[in-house]
Amino acid sequence: MTDEQILQKAIRRAIEGGWKPDYMDGKDHPFCVIFNHDFAKAFWGERMVRDGCTKLSYGQYTPVWRLRLQEMVLEEEPLWYLELFLTEPAYENETK
Repeated sequence: MTDEQILQKAIRRAIEGGWKPDYMDGKDHPFCVIFNHDFAKAFWGERMVRDGCTKLSYGQYTPVWRLRLQEMVLEEEPLWYLELFLTEPAYENETK
């Protein structure tokens, strides 16, 4: 998929998840959209997941949208990271 196709599909998915886009979002750059907290909440959901389990600790619970957003920020190509969650099996696992 092209970056534009990924962005369009991700926006559709977020709208289906309840995101109400502000038409100023993404005015200058698509990253203004994909790094928006409301967008991330609608795209990934607010289910709590355990983060950072190690031998020394059990980790803490954090909303899945926050965990995925933190991971996406570290990616060189954040749109490609988003694309991973646009396939049905990956998305189904995220929302359960």
